Amino acid sequence: MPIRLQACFDQMRTAAAREPHPSFAQREQWLQNLQGILREHAEDFCGAIESDFGSRSAHETRLLEVLPSLQAIEFALRHLRHWMVPEVAQDPRVGEISAPLQTRYGWHIVRLDRRIGGTLLPFEFAHERSGDTWLSARSAWP
Repeated sequence: MPIRLQACFDQMRTAAAREPHPSFAQREQWLQNLQGILREHAEDFCGAIESDFGSRSAHETRLLEVLPSLQAIEFALRHLRHWMVPEVAQDPRVGEISAPLQTRYGWHIVRLDRRIGGTLLPFEFAHERSGDTWLSARSAWP
């Protein structure tokens, strides 16, 4: 049975709405689970990619696909606590002033002046924009 991409996106969107601000422990667990899945199924990925390309070396796939993903997860695990800043409130009201809160940048009192609604971008648009950003950054490297 083929995987329906839209159904997967819908499930992820529902899960994110159900728990919009997961804890450090939950995020850490998710990253560790992903790390385990990548390690456990590395050979499956190698086989699938070799099948797609027709003759791609498993060593090349491990080096170019699996290893960078594992390194990114390790990087995220090392920096996760530093990246997380406490939320002021789950759903603050316009004009509301928060109690003092401490972040890694010091103490703050936050007031919400207005809300600006956003829209969910189509994958194709976001994908294209991220590629453009990467290429711009890459062209600036010596």
